[in-house]
Amino acid sequence: MRKTFVSFLCVCSMVIIACTAQAASSRLPEEVLDVLEAKWPDWQIPTVTYKASDGKYSADNTPASYYYDEHGHAAAFAVLSKDGRNRLVILEKKGGTWKVVGNSTSAVFQGKWIPFISCEIYGQFDFYYSYHLYEEPIYYVFERKNDGHWYLTQYDYSSDKDGRVRISVASDCLTYKTESNGNKSTKVYGVFANQFSQFSLSNLPLTISEARTALTNPPKIPSGTLTAERIKFSSGKKYPVYQGPGKEYGRAANGKASVSTNDWIQVFGEENGYIMIQYDISKNQYRIGWIESKALPSGKKVVEFAFQPVQGILPQETHLTDDPLNSEKVVLTLTEGTTVKWLASMGDWAYVETTSGTLIRGFVPKDSIAIHTFSEQYDAADNVEFDPAPAIESGDRIYVILSSALSDPTTHTELFSDSKYQGIIAQMESEGITLPDELHNQSDVYIYDASIRLLEAEWGPYHSWSIEQKHQFDLLMVSSKQIPYCFNLLPGDTELSQEAALGKALQAISERYGVTVDVTKTPNEVVFSYYLADAKTHKAMWRIGVTDQDAAYTVHLLDGEVILCKQERMTSNLDLEYDTLCAEKGAFFTWNLEDKMHYAQSLPVKLAAAEKSGTHPMNENDLVAIANYGFCLPTAECISQDDAYQIAVAATSQEYGLPEGWEAQSEVYYSFFFKPETGYTWRVIFWKTGSASYPSGVVDIDALTGAVQRVAKNGTMPNEYIPYPDRF
Repeated sequence: MRKTFVSFLCVCSMVIIACTAQAASSRLPEEVLDVLEAKWPDWQIPTVTYKASDGKYSADNTPASYYYDEHGHAAAFAVLSKDGRNRLVILEKKGGTWKVVGNSTSAVFQGKWIPFISCEIYGQFDFYYSYHLYEEPIYYVFERKNDGHWYLTQYDYSSDKDGRVRISVASDCLTYKTESNGNKSTKVYGVFANQFSQFSLSNLPLTISEARTALTNPPKIPSGTLTAERIKFSSGKKYPVYQGPGKEYGRAANGKASVSTNDWIQVFGEENGYIMIQYDISKNQYRIGWIESKALPSGKKVVEFAFQPVQGILPQETHLTDDPLNSEKVVLTLTEGTTVKWLASMGDWAYVETTSGTLIRGFVPKDSIAIHTFSEQYDAADNVEFDPAPAIESGDRIYVILSSALSDPTTHTELFSDSKYQGIIAQMESEGITLPDELHNQSDVYIYDASIRLLEAEWGPYHSWSIEQKHQFDLLMVSSKQIPYCFNLLPGDTELSQEAALGKALQAISERYGVTVDVTKTPNEVVFSYYLADAKTHKAMWRIGVTDQDAAYTVHLLDGEVILCKQERMTSNLDLEYDTLCAEKGAFFTWNLEDKMHYAQSLPVKLAAAEKSGTHPMNENDLVAIANYGFCLPTAECISQDDAYQIAVAATSQEYGLPEGWEAQSEVYYSFFFKPETGYTWRVIFWKTGSASYPSGVVDIDALTGAVQRVAKNGTMPNEYIPYPDRF
């Protein structure tokens, strides 16, 4: 039972009398006193003096201590004093022996003001500071949680302005209720150190304004290719922080950088057994660094990085920092001409790695990096002049017909009208081209999708197209305003050839997995694309898929070097593979962005192998949809995941008039993809949990502008749900 401070004041004298008459409830057992005497021999347990409501002072004979020892549970709190200094000590009985489990000089006031301590139930001790000259009375509670630690969970005080003020405490939020506003709740969010070992009574925020000033919050991550989530680590731990994913990167703060798990920690992702984190050193300084991934809470999974480095050079002296979002404190000064690898972006900052004097990762301003522009002919991709004739071979008749039809500006819409589409079909038939029956019966289809289907009738499945055909198709789509620029490029004379890229890919597979793949043998197959790696510079990389009987491999090469070599889980039973992955990770729509992208990219070659072997999966429609959905990762120009979440909450609230805080009753999942008809898109799914009264729903957001494209809500009946493709 929790006492309120008002009731405490009213019965103060009665409580003192009762405690004086039954001193055993406050006076500690001899074995506890022996432990305290042995550890702090010159310290004494003071007695408590109260000024009661009648203005008289109580007798000076109540010790500032209390213990509980019943039903197999035993704990004690005691104040120790020496020369005006006060210390609060916690003891617990373990294995029949009393032991000190915590002590703090900041959990009590210093000087002559001593608290009265009581305990009515195991695991909760109450502390009362009665009236004192020029001071307001205060009451607070420490409770023992299941993790074995003691936490501040509540405190009360009386104010002339607000009357009685009661505050409920959580590690990331303080909830205020005051008499002056009818005891309505006001929440102040932020990290609050409420564990006994961290707690400071002198720094206790009494008012809402004090709380808003005192509580620290993780910063909002600007838009870019880096996103972070706040993760609650096991408290009381400290880990060394490195300047990259490994001990070879060294440590900041003269080799002493470390992070305490008692405050907030944001996690960006994992690489090489280390996780990239951000934490606060002080209110005015953060740090981004790396700690070993074994520090993560048990079972917690985070994004696995797959950086695609872009080589750059610094034309002038540049400062590198590990705190781009607060102090921008200089960690290292990089001289003019320093070479860096641009790994990721965050707002106006580039996350880079350099070996200038030491191996280190950190942030420099984006505009401080000069990047050599490869494929110069694509520098103005938005203004590509479309001239298909030089690239077209005599047999590519469907492509010629399509390009002719799309050269008419009136066709530059998202959809083919029925008449336009049937006109193209009729023209092809007049040229003696036979198309599958299913292609005749389509109308009002997207230009992008319809064009792929028509060309597949002549060139075969899209994944098997040559890099020249994929590039031709992208040129066609740019000319018809279906995509902003070419994603499939052609390597220049100075870049790695397709033959050389395949050689490096096969060598990487052999070295990593001990497998020699003979791609000339049936049914082995190789799929190539020379795909855009950076939209800003139009730099591309080789993406190669290799199948070898029941195995499949994905290899990426950038600047002639292998940056990814991965064995796909290739089975003859795609249904079993997909079901196994879903059993491990949950439904596909709940996977993280990286997992969705990598799995989607692995599917075309697997589906092609299944088709060639005549084994058609039962989940084929789902798998084809996933493969064609365009899953990718946000670019530097896109809004962040946090921004997408805030926009989605606001849009859903406005659309359906939902009350504040409704989103707390939903699990949230994200997809990021590119569609020719909508461009880069964030999809935010609110998934109903438990007995929540608010239904599930989906919000699509233009990832470049933040404009809401769609808000859809589930009904409340069992047969009303988000269609599966909409959950992708």
